[in-house]
Amino acid sequence: MGNRQFLHNYRIEVAEQAKVFGCSQVVYFADQGASEYIYERVPLASQEFINYINNRTYLFEDKSLSEEDRDEWMKYGKIIQYADYFDGSLKLDKNDFIDIVYDDFRGLEI
Repeated sequence: MGNRQFLHNYRIEVAEQAKVFGCSQVVYFADQGASEYIYERVPLASQEFINYINNRTYLFEDKSLSEEDRDEWMKYGKIIQYADYFDGSLKLDKNDFIDIVYDDFRGLEI
């Protein structure tokens, strides 16, 4: 089984579990670096949580990041939809990296 198929199967498993809890989307983020600050905001209401991520507030809370590092992270760190990877519409440049992944389960049949 290739990586793409493995990720697809994992995505289905997560979607099935999310459905049980009435979730319409999930968010994946790293447990290290500036993204680690997101864990402290999980108790926020869902829209506040999404705004916190989309506004990149966590980058400003990480005092270990220099202004240059923060600017670079904001420029190259991408917030993506998982479905965009699977439908081929995700385009990343050489220096880009995936910072946050949202999955609204678009394109899945569950």
